[in-house]
Amino acid sequence: MMQNFTLHPFSPLNEESEMLVRGGVRRYENRISIWFHLTTTANCALPSRKDNPCLRKRELWKDTCFELFLTRPDSPEYWELNVAPEGHWDMYRFQDYRKGMVREERVHIPTSRIFLTDGAFTLHCNLCLDNLGLENYPLSVGMSCVLRHKTDDLSYWALAHNQVHPDFHDRRAFRLPL
Repeated sequence: MMQNFTLHPFSPLNEESEMLVRGGVRRYENRISIWFHLTTTANCALPSRKDNPCLRKRELWKDTCFELFLTRPDSPEYWELNVAPEGHWDMYRFQDYRKGMVREERVHIPTSRIFLTDGAFTLHCNLCLDNLGLENYPLSVGMSCVLRHKTDDLSYWALAHNQVHPDFHDRRAFRLPL
């Protein structure tokens, strides 16, 4: 079953008043399928996808990046997947809230595709969970993104903002059950 979502900006910029960030996430067997859809993207600095190979890169959150956080509701451990519009990606495992961050090496390379039209951008990504020991467990997920604007400002979007600053690791925003 697809869980649809809408992301909300932490502190909107003027040009974001009409921007929408929506998407969906669904789990089937031990895979997660995610899509993010942006409308009114005229003021976003979205790079165009090239035919270069998609690489594993660190610190993707410093630029436009789409993120999935997933956890078992009964465990403090969680994972963070980052995917850039160019297809670059990385995944980290945390022991607890922002503690014990390690690069997750057991994960398969996620597949992603983008679709561009006038004023809209869609990113679709598939993630295999086979080696993470999460099969047969319910999961809770948080969805978020960082967007770079043509002004070079960054905006931060999430299901919910529960802090005085953007904090995608806040488990109160891991709201979608899978």
